[in-house]
Amino acid sequence: MTGSCLTSKGQITVPKAIRDSLSIGPGSRVRFAQEGKRVYLLPEPKTRKERRAEIEARLRSVVGILKAGMTTDELMDLTRGED
Repeated sequence: MTGSCLTSKGQITVPKAIRDSLSIGPGSRVRFAQEGKRVYLLPEPKTRKERRAEIEARLRSVVGILKAGMTTDELMDLTRGED
């Protein structure tokens, strides 16, 4: 278990190991659930629009990387990181 201090504004730092395990970061939407004295931090599922924007951004980042005229073997070597 990891402890954090609550600020005067009611904010806390979520430990990196927990952020990583939940795949959350700056701008991520989360919700809290309470059962008795236990409170749970849950990542909000991304909306369809957010997922689509993320996929489109990833695709835009790779446009133009592949060289025209490559053989299948050359392409496979490139994807495997082989020279």
